[in-house]
Amino acid sequence: MYCTVEVFNSHCCASFVNATSSSYIRKLLWDQVINFHSICNLPWIIGGYFNAITNTSERIGGSSPSYQSMEDFSNMILYYNLINIVFSGNNFTWNKGHLWQHLDRVLFNDTCLNSFSSINV
Repeated sequence: MYCTVEVFNSHCCASFVNATSSSYIRKLLWDQVINFHSICNLPWIIGGYFNAITNTSERIGGSSPSYQSMEDFSNMILYYNLINIVFSGNNFTWNKGHLWQHLDRVLFNDTCLNSFSSINV
């Protein structure tokens, strides 16, 4: 979902993600982000349940993570020059049994970070 939001008399774009467990369909989502990124020239916040990790330190337990999935997600973040804001709280946002992962996050573009420098998650 994409929308424009007014915050303190300034406009920004906001995208909300609820990604599937299928790495193939998530890759299609990353491609859709391309379409929105190309039309949004405002500060941009994209957040939600990405259902993907960027590196092995964002996961404890379970079987080995998909390195291709991590690379696809990390490349999407790098390609759009998005910034993963450090947040307060538990390092892991999802768990099932003995598996803990950092699947939820909020990303900002540099314009957003410059416009709203006091943002934290």
